[in-house]
Amino acid sequence: ADYIAPKVAIASPVALTTVSGSNVEFDMTASDKSGVTIVCLFVDNEPVSQNYCQFQATSQGYVIPVDVTGLSVGYHNFQAKAYDPAFNVGVSTDLPLWINR
Repeated sequence: ADYIAPKVAIASPVALTTVSGSNVEFDMTASDKSGVTIVCLFVDNEPVSQNYCQFQATSQGYVIPVDVTGLSVGYHNFQAKAYDPAFNVGVSTDLPLWINR
């Protein structure tokens, strides 16, 4: 049985930087000995959008474009979660970003 959660991290953007616009690219890395089935992105503990999960890694890892124009100006915490076939969940450290207009 597999009881070990995947490792997951947000590779970009960099913490404490300013982002704005309708197409901010979030690049995430995830790994697990039995494979990663899905990686999802959250902001302030809510899904970032309707398309907040990626099932397939690209050469850049798991990439999710995010429209941040609906978020209030100020700091928001982003977090990635990765799931393996045994439904273990790995959680990244919070990534604080300043949202600007």
